[in-house]
Amino acid sequence: MNGVEPSISLPPHLSLDVLPELAVALRKALTADQGLLLDGAEVKSVDGASLQLLLATLQTASHKGVHCRWQAVSPALKDAAALAGIRKELSMDETQP
Repeated sequence: MNGVEPSISLPPHLSLDVLPELAVALRKALTADQGLLLDGAEVKSVDGASLQLLLATLQTASHKGVHCRWQAVSPALKDAAALAGIRKELSMDETQP
């Protein structure tokens, strides 16, 4: 392990068609046990399944003791998380606009 925090940039459209590939990338990053930096700055649309994947990722990271944080969160992603009532659970309240 080289101590570099893996970073994942989320695609502009978080929907079912990108979830399998994104899930693999998130799972791989979590196995590194070095923390995870998520970049949601470019997200323009997001569906419920994508929010579930992000929530599951942060919960898994927490259970494994892996620090997970946001580099940036787009207004669309924040709004979707707020509508679903999981903005706090996704640690978006700690993210600067």
